[in-house]
Amino acid sequence: MGDAVLAQTIQPWISSHYRLVELDVSRNRLTGLPQGLVHLASLRTLNVSGNLLRSIPLVLYHMHGLIALDLSDNQLQSVSPRFPSALTHLQVLHLDGNAIESLPLTLATAWTRMTHLRLGTDVGPGSGNRLRALPDLESMTALVELQVAHNLLEWLPPMPSGLRHLQA
Repeated sequence: MGDAVLAQTIQPWISSHYRLVELDVSRNRLTGLPQGLVHLASLRTLNVSGNLLRSIPLVLYHMHGLIALDLSDNQLQSVSPRFPSALTHLQVLHLDGNAIESLPLTLATAWTRMTHLRLGTDVGPGSGNRLRALPDLESMTALVELQVAHNLLEWLPPMPSGLRHLQA
C-alpha cells in the first residue's frame, strides 16, 4: 500500500481505533507516516521497522505518549537534534540497521527514562549503523541495555552505572 493510499484510508480507521495501544506497520514499503497517527493518543508502542524511511517522520515528534519505538531496518541517515527532546517518555528505541552516522549530543539528557537503546545488533555486518562516536550516555541512568555492535566506533564514552548489558 502506498503512502498516499495509507494516508487516505487511515483517517476513518483512526477514528474507530483511537484507543489503540500498539501498532505494527513493519515490513512494508512505507516512505513516510500519515499525520493522522497523531490522533492515536493511547498509542504506546509503534513498530515501523523494515520500511523505506529516509528520515524520521515528523508525525513522530508529536506522539508524546510513545514508550517503545522501532525504526530499525529503514534507510535513516540522521537523527535530528529535536527528536530526543520531542519524545522524552521513550523507554525502548531501536535504530539498528540504518545508515546513521551521528547522534545528537542532547540524546542522554532528553532520554533519562530510556531502558533499552539498540543502535546495532549481533546479526552481522550491515545490521548496525555508521556511528563513529557516541554522545556521553552517563546521565541515562535508567539504561540497562545498550546495543552498538556493527558500527564504526573508535571509543566508548562513559556509561551509566546501572548498565547491565552492553554489546559493542
